[in-house]
Amino acid sequence: MRVLIVEDDEVVQGVLSAYLAHYGSDHGETMDIQVLSSAQQALSLLLEQDDACDVIFLDVRLPEIGGDDLYSQLMVEKPDVLG
Repeated sequence: MRVLIVEDDEVVQGVLSAYLAHYGSDHGETMDIQVLSSAQQALSLLLEQDDACDVIFLDVRLPEIGGDDLYSQLMVEKPDVLG
């Protein structure tokens, strides 16, 4: 499973990545985890690559563009990513 974590707090990034990797290994699932620290990076990735990830963990409070704003932009520009 391809997982995208969009989170600016490095501690939360590490905890969530470790949890997902552990969960995957316990359930026979390989986790390909990508971590980005800004919504702008995530928006660029998701607009460029249709199949960038299977699931997104998105922080609501991010610098510059909040997670809720990123979600709204994706609903307009690339709704199939959220489907």
